[in-house]
Amino acid sequence: MADTVVIDKGSNISIGQCQAAANAASGYATAAKTSETNAAASLAQMEQDVATGTATIIAEAIASITADKNTATQAATSASTSETNASTSEANAKISETNAANSATSASNSATSAAASAALAFGTEAEAWSATTTYNYPTVVAYTDGYTYRCIGTSVIGDIPSESANWVKAAWVANDFFDIDTDGGLMPALSPTYSADFELDGNGDITPKL
Repeated sequence: MADTVVIDKGSNISIGQCQAAANAASGYATAAKTSETNAAASLAQMEQDVATGTATIIAEAIASITADKNTATQAATSASTSETNASTSEANAKISETNAANSATSASNSATSAAASAALAFGTEAEAWSATTTYNYPTVVAYTDGYTYRCIGTSVIGDIPSESANWVKAAWVANDFFDIDTDGGLMPALSPTYSADFELDGNGDITPKL
């Protein structure tokens, strides 16, 4: 529909002037519309920029928090691993200490057993049996029959080793009532234990067996 121009009667405005005014008004309207459009576009761009900036800031904050969390988790894991390793090392040290102590005890026991075996084999450490002495396991004595005996009982007194169930035969002792002196002659032994031909009398002197 074409634009309608109403002119009051008696007006001196020409049709051309009216057309020019209309064109001017249309231009103003177009410019206003353009300004409105541009303002809306600027506002939209500003809103988009704000949204983008906000999203970027939030994303960066989330990334920073995540990185800090990962760092804290790794630190906690490393601390836990170090604690576990320390506990394992401590346990291994205790095991090594126990093994060392057991080895030392075993070595000591072995040395004692070896010494005892050597003593039993030669009868050099066994004291002569006495009827008035109280014996307990594992005491070893030398008896007059040439053997050493180990006591296997407790509070044993007066039992003859070769006849008592409280004694077991351990080793044979060679004749040792006499030694060889520096000149090659015989001399009484300091601690005689057995002889097939001699014995000790009540005074501890060597005397021939009857």
